[in-house]
Formats: sequence, C-alpha cells, structure tokens
Amino acid sequence: MLFASFTKLSCSQRHVLVTVPSGDCWKFCIKNSSWRRLDHFTRVERELKHEDSGADPIVRVCCGSTFDVALSESGRAFVLPSPIYHPGVRVTQVACGNEHCLLLTETGQVFSWGIGSRGQLGHGGLENEQEIARQVDSLAGLHVMLVAAGGWHSSAVTECSDLYTWGWNQSGQLGFCTGKNTVRAKQEQTAGPKKLKTEYTDDVTILSTPLPVIWPLEQEVNVKDVGCGSRHTIALLDDGTVWGCGWNAYGQLGMSPERVPSTWKITRIELPDGNSGVVTGIECGAWSTVVFLA
Repeated sequence: MLFASFTKLSCSQRHVLVTVPSGDCWKFCIKNSSWRRLDHFTRVERELKHEDSGADPIVRVCCGSTFDVALSESGRAFVLPSPIYHPGVRVTQVACGNEHCLLLTETGQVFSWGIGSRGQLGHGGLENEQEIARQVDSLAGLHVMLVAAGGWHSSAVTECSDLYTWGWNQSGQLGFCTGKNTVRAKQEQTAGPKKLKTEYTDDVTILSTPLPVIWPLEQEVNVKDVGCGSRHTIALLDDGTVWGCGWNAYGQLGMSPERVPSTWKITRIELPDGNSGVVTGIECGAWSTVVFLA
C-alpha cells in the first residue's frame, strides 16, 4: 500500500480520489488498477508572502463525472489541477454534479461553476459559467451551512435549517409537494434578508432559481444534512428522521421500486425494523444512499 491511512475519499464510476495526512492527493484508476499521486497544482494568481513555502495541503476531494474538484487547507478550490477563479473568499466545502460544482465559503455564500443546461447553477437561466465561479444571488441574503450537488440538480441548507433546491426536476428530485410542478418566484426586498414569495403550480422540469422545499408537516422542520444522487435527494432532520424524493428505480429512496418508482413529494423513509441506532449522517451515490448510525 502506498500510504497507511487517508483522511478523505471520493468515488466515481471510473476512479477514486483520496487525501492523506500529509496533504497529498492520490488517484486510483479502476480501469488499470493503478495509483498515481496528483502533483503540480496550478497556484492561484496572487502575490505570495515571502514566508509562504508554497505548500498548501489538499484537505477535501470530490469526484464528478467530467471533472474532479479539490479543496486546499487555505480554502482554494481546484478543478484538478487548475484553480477555479472566484472572488477572494475562503472556500470551506465543494460539491460536484455531473457537469457542475458548488463552492461554499466561510461567510455562507454559495458560488457555482460549470454547465448550466438544466438550471443547476442557480443563476436564473441556463447559461454556462466556465471562466469564473459566480455567486448564487438568490441565496445571497441567507447564510448557507452546507451544499450538495446531484447529477444536474443542487441543494443547500441554511443557518435557519431550511432546505433549498434547484436544477433538473425530471424525477421529482427537487422535492416540491405539488408533484408535477411549475414554480414561480417573486423576490421582495426588505430591510432584513431577501425574502422569496413562491407559487407552486403545475409542470416544472427545470428550476433555475433556488427555492425552499415545502414539507408535508405541520410542525417546524429543521434540516441537519442533505445529499444528492443523480436523480434523487435525501435529507436528515434534527429529529433523526430521514426523508427523500426523486427517482427510486434502484431502491435508493429505501422503498420498493415496484411500489414507488419515483416520488415528487418529499417523503419520510422508514428505516429497517429492529434499528435502534441514531442517524448521524447521510451520503448519496448516483443511484444509492447510505445512512450512518451511532
């Protein structure tokens, strides 16, 4: 084995990326079963202090279908091996879809980069952003705590524990209670944070502006974690319950595919009988879901 332990790991259908305690990034190619260390990351064009040794360990990696993203200790994001250019704000989380990525900064801002053909960038249109990562303006008045990217859709959880989704909705992965939906949003500028007024009607397949998910519950809902697969979304609430929506052809929503091939409504997922553990986290693959218990 080339290294004794690793700190972060991300997988795609073709390869695996890992970071190790030294800050190096390694890639395992499934086709030829070989490991390769990724070197020579292009430095962001900025003036370096004399005491800067040039070392900037990689602390997070994320595999997409068409590119991979890494995050350095200093908060710089790379589409390997080149930097993603964005305003000089430290990035704390990265998430990859098939053709796009999301960047979350330490100030709770969300930036997106890549292909926007299905509204997954959240800029109100279908244009691409491949020169520089652009801030998602609809979330600018909110403090976002975490982000997730699916195949062609995106999600974000705010400081107020609200879940926002946007992008492709072919299988209901955006989680709107109306099922088939068209969503019209009107922004109102107030003295405080920007507010959204939302109307849900019929037939949306693409939503290019982030909007909050409406939950089928009477009590207040606090979202703790979110994950996105290729065409499904999974959310963990602070009460330990797990909810999902979207495509279920492979049972990724924890339901019988024959009974529920997909759901456009955010729906509670019942964990197997006999489970006595507390759900602490969730992860989504393209067609799968993992629930962590303690």
